[in-house]
Amino acid sequence: MKFTYLLDTNTFSYIASGASPTARAEFSRLLKDPDAELCISVITEAEVRYGMAKRALATKRCQAIEGLFVNLQILPWGSEEAAAYGKTRAALEACGRTVAAMDMLIAAHALSIDAVLVAADHIFSDIAEIAGLSATVNWAKEF
Repeated sequence: MKFTYLLDTNTFSYIASGASPTARAEFSRLLKDPDAELCISVITEAEVRYGMAKRALATKRCQAIEGLFVNLQILPWGSEEAAAYGKTRAALEACGRTVAAMDMLIAAHALSIDAVLVAADHIFSDIAEIAGLSATVNWAKEF
């Protein structure tokens, strides 16, 4: 049985920077697992590329990030994701919850493809409970 893991932006950053050795080790382990599909949303790619441009990162750091992109599927955002976004945002607002815009887009992406969302941010657990996100997991135990 294949499992799709969608990494949120913070998890991607923890792996790329080495800030979370635990997340990096889990990523490396799953890269070798034929039943694991590791991916990010194009939303995460956009956030990471913005951070790279804003901080004018050193060439070596940029190469490491680009190398990480190569080891992941970067998934496009389309109509199915938009439908999941609309339904999820409405459900959260009905419960009095608001979620940061980019986090909401990434959560909707995970919902639309029935992926395990890899995130350290606890707001995703709320989304899972309210909107039916199938699973969330935190690889960055340090956070």
